[in-house]
Amino acid sequence: MRPRGPLPVPSWIARKRDGGALDDPAIQSLIEGIAGGTIPDYQMAALLMAIVLRGFSPHELLTWT
Repeated sequence: MRPRGPLPVPSWIARKRDGGALDDPAIQSLIEGIAGGTIPDYQMAALLMAIVLRGFSPHELLTWT
C-alpha cells in the first residue's frame, strides 16, 4: 500500500520537462491518480505535453503500458 498524501505531480512534470525519466512508482501513481480522479486534468495535460516534447525511454513506455 502506498502512503497517502498529495502526489508530487509538479515535480514529476518538471523532471520530464527537463529531460529526466520517471521511475516506476511515479508512473504507477500517475496512472492510479488520473484513473481515480485525484490528479487534476490540467496537471495531466502538462505532463503529457512534456512527454510529447521529451519522449519516453523504452523502460518508461513499458511501465506506462
